[in-house]
Amino acid sequence: MIRNTLYLSYVFGSAFLFSVLSKVVCHFFEPKEEMEKIRKKIEKLNELSFDALEMGDEKMYAILQKQGNELLHKLYTLIFFSAIYELTPHVIALGILQRTLPSEDFVRLPFSAFFGDSLGWFGWYISSALFWYGIFKIIKFKTR
Repeated sequence: MIRNTLYLSYVFGSAFLFSVLSKVVCHFFEPKEEMEKIRKKIEKLNELSFDALEMGDEKMYAILQKQGNELLHKLYTLIFFSAIYELTPHVIALGILQRTLPSEDFVRLPFSAFFGDSLGWFGWYISSALFWYGIFKIIKFKTR
């Protein structure tokens, strides 16, 4: 029982540590300003293409739509790499935990779900990381 409690604390603490590391990495590497500029350009192009469509200028509409699609592609690429930056510390954490923890179940659930009635360290890490993600979102929201 004490061993399981230590494992739970270790995984919970690791989830906290790597969630903080994930936020730090995102803070330094996520191109928020560039993403916001692209969003504004896309919004402007949408307005212009709507105006071109209302005026019946199909050629201008097609050109504006093509430019908008290219910007959307660039935006989605930036969002993809932002997700990679955010998830990389967690992948590293899972690799470390896989080497250090046994593969037994740690948490018994009071209900039965599609994955069973208990959680191993992997499920506990995911639950803990989601918990810390929610806490950081609340803190970020309250500090605005």
